[in-house]
Amino acid sequence: QRQMCIRDSPIGAATRLEIDEPPIVEMASPPTTLELPELPTPVLIDRETGERFVLPSDEKTAYIGRINDEFPIQVDLSSILNADLISRVHAAIHYENETYYLEDAGSANGTWLNETELQSGTRFRKQLNPGDTIAFGRNQTVKFTFDLED
Repeated sequence: QRQMCIRDSPIGAATRLEIDEPPIVEMASPPTTLELPELPTPVLIDRETGERFVLPSDEKTAYIGRINDEFPIQVDLSSILNADLISRVHAAIHYENETYYLEDAGSANGTWLNETELQSGTRFRKQLNPGDTIAFGRNQTVKFTFDLED
């Protein structure tokens, strides 16, 4: 018995790959867009001047202090009155599980939340709520209101 092989096909005969049929194209469904609610913007409002310092809402931790070459800070208080009371890395505000927390980052002159001094370190973080007062300096000289703005 003779088996037919490719070279035995008539020359010019269409093979399956050469048939001019349009390919079947399945339309993909349009991408689904998940509408996430916009998170409010966390801000510190200087009680003395009303100046607003916006915390980055895309980061889990925002460090507060004065510009320095050794550690990046997100909220620069170098320009405020009594900035000399603010350490280069003074405090941090953390965002976890839809809640904000304040932490003293080892400042020289202290961090207060609603008139209560915080100890340094992550285990002493305190929950922040809109309207809370954050103060820096030995005599709570520099004061801010923490707020969430739409």
